[in-house]
Amino acid sequence: MQHDRRSPAIVGLASAIGIAVGCVHSRPLLAQSVMPPPKAQEAGAALQRGDLDQAILLYNNALEDAAVSNDRRAVLLTERGVALMKRRNYKLALDDFNKAATIYPEYPAVYVNRGNLLLVLNQGAETIKEAIKDFDRAILLSPGLAAAFGNRAAAQLKLGKMDLAVADFTRAIELQPQNPAALNGRGRARLLAKRTHAAIRDFTRAVTINPGFAQSYRNRAEANMLLDLPVEAAEDLSRALAFDARRTEDYVARGQAYLAAGNAGAAVTDFVKVVELDPKSVDGHIGRGIAEAQLDAVEDALADLSRAIELDPRSARAYAVRAWLHKKNLQSELGEKDVERALRLEPVTADAFWAQGELKEAAGDREAAVAAYSRALGLNIRHRESLAALARLGLEPQREETPVAENGLEGWRVVASGEQFTATHPQYPALRVALEMMGPGQPRVLGWERQRAPNNGYGLLQYTAGSLQSAQGTEMVECTAVVDLASMVVVGMPVTRLHGQTAKFNWDDGRLAVTGADGLVETISLRQRPEPRGTEARDIAAAAALKKSDAPFTSRSQSSTGGAQREASQRHTPSRKPKTLFDLIFGN
Repeated sequence: MQHDRRSPAIVGLASAIGIAVGCVHSRPLLAQSVMPPPKAQEAGAALQRGDLDQAILLYNNALEDAAVSNDRRAVLLTERGVALMKRRNYKLALDDFNKAATIYPEYPAVYVNRGNLLLVLNQGAETIKEAIKDFDRAILLSPGLAAAFGNRAAAQLKLGKMDLAVADFTRAIELQPQNPAALNGRGRARLLAKRTHAAIRDFTRAVTINPGFAQSYRNRAEANMLLDLPVEAAEDLSRALAFDARRTEDYVARGQAYLAAGNAGAAVTDFVKVVELDPKSVDGHIGRGIAEAQLDAVEDALADLSRAIELDPRSARAYAVRAWLHKKNLQSELGEKDVERALRLEPVTADAFWAQGELKEAAGDREAAVAAYSRALGLNIRHRESLAALARLGLEPQREETPVAENGLEGWRVVASGEQFTATHPQYPALRVALEMMGPGQPRVLGWERQRAPNNGYGLLQYTAGSLQSAQGTEMVECTAVVDLASMVVVGMPVTRLHGQTAKFNWDDGRLAVTGADGLVETISLRQRPEPRGTEARDIAAAAALKKSDAPFTSRSQSSTGGAQREASQRHTPSRKPKTLFDLIFGN
């Protein structure tokens, strides 16, 4: 057999996980070596340019030729199936894929497309498993077909099998390193597996390859919110909106990021835009109400929450937020009624128990308030309003954690909560380092290095991050958490040892550039530090003298890079905590 000169399209998966829809191409083995007939060529060109009706008509004409061989007919049926699938004529598309598989079972593209169609039909776990069988067939026939690995990964993601999804996405990336969709998909899988920093690296690489890949900006924004970096999240959502200025979901998400960053004015602007684009948006009215309340426009806020309830009388969150507004308006009895309504609608909603806690706290019943906040956090450990309320009371949430014996080092202690691991140190009581795992196993702290001047506000915590299979067998992966000791925030987590490679750290000019052992480059903006004095100044001068540099560090802080350093300071120094609880709010 020889390669066909024309490559049939394989449809990318369209799903809620954020893998972009698109077409990639394969070069399957066909029995013919001649060019396809003119009608087939015209049909393929129409499909490529998106003229689906014309493509279907031309494929119909080409298939009427009784002299077309089975392998060629399978190609034509598959491509017509792709066109029908894009037209959402799913039954006819499935018929075409089934016919193609019957007359030419050695054709891998038909299995990829039929598997995609089964996923699009979204008819439950059994259908997804059937799709995986199709992707398995395609990989068996064509082990170098990246689309088959990428789409099988998407199917595994739908089944919640994150490690299998990451493995398949990784193989797809190896086959097509410049494919942003596969990188975005692996980032999504890592994000759902709570490997947030690793996910950000994948999203960043995706938008580096294709700066127009808006879904990766949205996904990176979500990851930044999980890391309590709302400013970065808002920036990414602004980038996404540059490609679609009428996407209401992005305005909602950016408005919530602005709220979390304490920028109520910008949040109001975004939620006004949401309501303008979709006057029936419940999230838009709730968000605008919260932002208005932060700006002390309580009556306007109440009007927005009442409108949200009119639009969705079953929104427990709307009732909970309105209860909080009633408390601010010194109308606790009305607030209690709204809490009761919220609990009737959703007996296990964190929002309702948080609002209940607010009312109890306002009434002076601290014990009942703490119990309500704790119950909210039991339902959602990341519930921002309840976390902020406990912090206001000088308390921390209770965590069910198990010590991982002998895995700490020099005061560092490793604890486990389910499958998640955290490192803590008594010298830094506010710091909790989530140890992201890259493979199975338990983390072990390998070292802690606090940087010297001028970067003595940062520390590096090195740890084992699980085992991976490679051509050489099983090997242990090592990662390093880059910790900002002023804000007690982890600002990066590169892979520092993998496949015999070691990461390289370059601290320079307000930035840390890390070339990871996995080949990915991560640039971290550092805080601008105040002008050093006394012994610290001498330490910096000594360090500068040891460096072969044209200018000492202290002169750089007075140069034109100062503006960039101030911007970096804003990016990685958390906003000052606002006076009111909802300055920290983010939709849950």
